[in-house]
Amino acid sequence: MTSQNQAPDFSYDLFYTTVNAYYRTAAVKAAIQLGVFDAVGEDGKTLAEIAQVCRASPRGIRILCRFLVSIGFLKNAGELFF
Repeated sequence: MTSQNQAPDFSYDLFYTTVNAYYRTAAVKAAIQLGVFDAVGEDGKTLAEIAQVCRASPRGIRILCRFLVSIGFLKNAGELFF
């Protein structure tokens, strides 16, 4: 008799995705609360311009925007983020 309640095999991909889902959610939430997406607009802005519009730390905006690029919520071309 085979039990249908057996746990599936362990998956590193599933574990990694699940553990890091919090970071993705927190980054998007922070970007929305700071107004990063509104600041970037359709034409794009530099990190300094985004930080100024959001009234946030340039270092924090740099880290946040680069993470948003890495997960696909922003794009980067040279100095501009859009």
